[in-house]
Order: sequence, then structure tokens, then C-alpha cells
Amino acid sequence: MTRQFSGIEDLNGGLLLFCFIYYSTIKIVSTFSLPSS
Repeated sequence: MTRQFSGIEDLNGGLLLFCFIYYSTIKIVSTFSLPSS
């Protein structure tokens, strides 16, 4: 078997991880911002 798709799999995994961290950050920021305003 070849590893030609390993780069794409790593890219998709990184994108999912980035989206998860981004969503979590927005949720945390929103949670801390709501009581202030």
C-alpha cells in the first residue's frame, strides 16, 4: 500500500482539531462575555 493519501488525512485531522479548538474558544469567550454585558 502507498502512503499518497497520508497528507490529506493529516490535513483533515488538523482541520477537525482546529475547528474543535476554535468552537471551544468561541463558546468559552461567549460564556465569559455574557455576564459582563
